[in-house]
Parts: sequence; C-alpha cells; structure tokens
Amino acid sequence: MPRTTRATPTDDATTGIDAAAAALAAAAEREHARRSRIGVLIARGRSEDAAAALGVCWPGERLPRSVRAALARGRPERVEAFAKAFRASEPRHFSIPAADLGIPGRPGFGELVLLLRLDPDGGDTADRPDDAADGSGDAAADTTPSTKERAAQEEPFASVLELCRTHLLDLAIGRTVTLEQAPNSLASARARAVALGDPPLGSSKQSALVLWPDRGNPMIELLASGGRAIGDEILGPLSARTDEALTLRRALRAYLASGGRTGRTAAELGVHRNTLRNRLEKIEQLTGCSLASADDRAELWMALRLVTDADPRPVNQSA
Repeated sequence: MPRTTRATPTDDATTGIDAAAAALAAAAEREHARRSRIGVLIARGRSEDAAAALGVCWPGERLPRSVRAALARGRPERVEAFAKAFRASEPRHFSIPAADLGIPGRPGFGELVLLLRLDPDGGDTADRPDDAADGSGDAAADTTPSTKERAAQEEPFASVLELCRTHLLDLAIGRTVTLEQAPNSLASARARAVALGDPPLGSSKQSALVLWPDRGNPMIELLASGGRAIGDEILGPLSARTDEALTLRRALRAYLASGGRTGRTAAELGVHRNTLRNRLEKIEQLTGCSLASADDRAELWMALRLVTDADPRPVNQSA
C-alpha cells in the first residue's frame, strides 16, 4: 500500500507566500495598466477625462499642473526591464507603450513614452513651462544650457535619468508644458527623438544618450507627430529603405547643409563633383523638386529632418 505524503507546515507556508506574491504582482500589473490608460488620456489632451479616471482609481491623488513627455528607446529586453524598474521606483509618473499612442515602432527597438509629472507641492523646481503662455519665451534665442542650467534642468528627473543610464536606454525629453498641453510636449519629445536614429543603436551600446528639447525648431515639433508620413510624401522614392535611396538622402542632406556648395559637399561625401552632380539631378527627377528653388530646398530639408534622422538605415541593414 503506497505511503501518503503529508504536506508540512513549511510547505503550506511556502505555498501561501508564493500565492500572496503572485496576487500582489497581479494587483501591481492591474494598477499599472490603469495608470497607463490615464497616461494615454493625458498624452492625447483629454485631461478632464484623465482627472475623472484618476479620481475613481486613486481618490486622494491629483493630476499635476505641469508635465514633461519623454520617449525612451532601446533594445526590447532593456525597455522591458526598465519599465518594471520604473513602475516600482517611480509610481507617481506615467509610462505608456509607444504603440498605445499610435507611434510606429522601429524593427529591433522598443519604445516607451514617459509622462513625468512636475508637482509644485512636491518640491520640483522645473514646474514652469519652457514656453510660457504669455509668449515671453524666445524660441529663436540661443538655448544651449550651461552646466549649472543643465543640472537644474535634470534635478527633478535625476532618478529617471539614472534608470535610463542603468538600462542603456536613450531618452528624448520634450518641453515642460501645462497638463492640458501634454500633446505638445509629446510632439516635442518625438521631434528630438529623430536624432536618436543616427548612429544606429547596437547590442554593444555602452552608454545612454539624453536629448533635451530643441527650442530652436518649433516647426519641426509642430510636424513631428505626423512627420514620417509628411516626409514620405515630399521625398517620394527617396524615402524608401534601400541602399540607393539612403545614398541619395545623404547626398541631399549634405548638399543642403552646406548651403548648396558642391565642392564642399563632394569633399564631405568623398565623391567626385560629377558623381555628386549626377546624384543631385536624380534627386530632382525622383522628387519633382528643383534645387534652384528656395521653397523646394526648404521643403526637402524639412522632409529630411522628419525622415532621414528618424530612419537612416536601409531595411537590409541590421538594427
């Protein structure tokens, strides 16, 4: 007759602890999902709906007066590890999968939108929007921050920046705005994120890059949310992810950045002037634009900012 093995008190206790831990983890995931959905409402400009949802889920909590949006980007496994650590250590902020906001992903990369709250009563020092509603901010002014200014800028988010560095995630940070203007901050972050695309990120990455708002290019920010589609329309075949299109985009970018100086452009690209001339002629044929037209040059430059930086590699090149 087989012997019956009885569970010991220790086994029962271990099972109970495991069950309790699983229940706590599930509860934490549900809480995060609710917080993420509230973050989506904020990011889409539905602050009143977000406030109502927050009041139902956490009656004692209020939405912040000001926020900064940020876009974290890196290898998918690093983004996942960062998200778990972020939720555990920064519960007052909001984290949202970029796909939940309709932001197209890049193959081999994960992206997470962060809404960083600025609470005056929480001691944060950067609670005033970068560009005040009274229009006193000078978007055309030189906004390169000094070491002291950068330290003050980073202080409210020191722990978030440290998490990004720990997990080797690049971070593009948008402007500080009022809660109702959160979509503008997200557009600002996405505009800065285009610079994260070049050089391509690799598995051997050893450091994290943090980019702050590009205050000198408000038009880029205005277009950022729909930038890829707009850039594709302007560039036409030049926006394709092929070796030829990439070569032509680089030639066009270098030519426009040099102010139309063919000698300087050819030297920068390491090609003969005739080769450059042939490429420029092909660019005009493919885009239907004239490089002699100031309007066309401006339009092409804007398109390159929205497409080339965001996705500089051909499809057959590794991420």
